[in-house]
Amino acid sequence: IYQCLSAELQAGQTTYSVVVGENTPFGGGEGKSLADFGMHLMLVVERKQPVCWMDPTSELTESAAFEGINLREGDADGMGSFHPGGINVGFRDSNVRFISETIDLSLLRGLLDGTTEEYRY
Repeated sequence: IYQCLSAELQAGQTTYSVVVGENTPFGGGEGKSLADFGMHLMLVVERKQPVCWMDPTSELTESAAFEGINLREGDADGMGSFHPGGINVGFRDSNVRFISETIDLSLLRGLLDGTTEEYRY
């Protein structure tokens, strides 16, 4: 089960999602090859609002994710967490890292669409 230890969830809920959109691996109802993206690609991101892990319509949109982290209280469509300062993220290269909510938005977008060529965790 993908669950933040700071979140209280009901059975079948998760606080992790993929980001769907034209510039992500999960867009348009069809997946894309990960070979089309760089190694510094966020694959799974944390969200504050829990959703059913089996509902494909509840994934985060690219436009909401590109806005930033922990922006609005109770935002079901944004990246966020109940622990202070940022979110946990699973990357294509198998790393799991905590990303600060103060990350530069252009760097965040590059990590979400896989165009960032170098990133030090």
